[in-house]
Amino acid sequence: CPIVWLTIVAVQLVLAGAAVIVFVHVGVLDPQQLPGEVADQIGKLPFPSAQSETERNIYIGIGAVLAVAAVIVFLLILVLFTRINMAIKVIQQAAKAIRAMPAMFIIPLVVWVIIMGVFAYWVVIFLFLASAGEFSAAESRYVWDDTLRYMILYHLFGLLWTRAFLSAVSELMIAGSVSQWYFPQKGSLSFPVLAAVKNTLRYHLGSAAFGSFIIAVVEMIRVLFNYFCAQMKAANQDNPVVKCMICCVNCCLACLERFINYLNRNAYIQVAIHGVSFCKGAKDGFSLLLRNCLRVAAITPISSVFVGLGKIFITAVTAFLGALIMTGFQVSQVANADPFVVIIMILIGGTVGASFMSVYSMAIDTVFQCYCMDEEWGSGSTSSEFKSFMKEQEQGTDSEMQDRQ
Repeated sequence: CPIVWLTIVAVQLVLAGAAVIVFVHVGVLDPQQLPGEVADQIGKLPFPSAQSETERNIYIGIGAVLAVAAVIVFLLILVLFTRINMAIKVIQQAAKAIRAMPAMFIIPLVVWVIIMGVFAYWVVIFLFLASAGEFSAAESRYVWDDTLRYMILYHLFGLLWTRAFLSAVSELMIAGSVSQWYFPQKGSLSFPVLAAVKNTLRYHLGSAAFGSFIIAVVEMIRVLFNYFCAQMKAANQDNPVVKCMICCVNCCLACLERFINYLNRNAYIQVAIHGVSFCKGAKDGFSLLLRNCLRVAAITPISSVFVGLGKIFITAVTAFLGALIMTGFQVSQVANADPFVVIIMILIGGTVGASFMSVYSMAIDTVFQCYCMDEEWGSGSTSSEFKSFMKEQEQGTDSEMQDRQ
């Protein structure tokens, strides 16, 4: 998949180029050591000059961090070359599924619109609830009784659960579409996306509701914990023990939420493929990944980086194009674009990037589970090219590990 390698090379070039630009502008690197055209282009770039020695040292530190990051990325490419190829092949199969079913991109966009509508409704109801208490002129705010507080908490939990539920429905639809594409003998449908939508709405809403309920409970605990933390910080502003405890507990809750999200994601794939209950799907999905833990270790980090870079790339390009349009397509004036417009473009680009790459992410996970299941079943749905490539890469990885030992 050339896109993945182009993305990796682009990240390497951006890090190295940014380090060179910073070093040239602060005087650490002599522009005469660079090719003439490169030095001229760097000189035309808008770059804030250092007004003091402190600012110059800050710029030098930023350049050093960029240079070290570029070296680390280069070394990781050399060390993880085989694993990157394995991840690329899985991403390539996911890309084939997406090309065969481009309608999948409509699913997260529709879900996002619904979530925005739900959020707007939630804000309106929250304003009604917040203003339902008695106004205290002395405190200049509304005073809530216990009943009203419980209603607001109930309303907040409803928002968290609804958002998680809609996201789960979207993941089930995408997983169902990709699994039907991977195992065509299970139906050979002409419109797998429509079939996945129908199956999700007809059979799997209970699984989505149960899995999203667990996520909503954890998120609600985090919200309440952060609220009480704010109260504790106000009372103990300079207590380092309290700050350390709050940081540790918050970190543990965040890790728990991510772990449950990971379990739910793989459970939804099993539910979409086999039509089982959520609990059985979570058990089967976790067992499948446990039996293929080495493959998971090889593919998951690379695919996660690819998805993350895709989101960043889409957001950055959208913001840059917006700034370029606002400045009349004058590249030298991009830095002077209206910050408000750039922020709006970043939000739009981030939303589009997250929606676009969420389809990729779910398709990658589904293809990987389908490949592992097909290997255990021996159904022969996996293409011979994909299967032989994965075997060759795994054998190459095993031989490298043996040589190191």
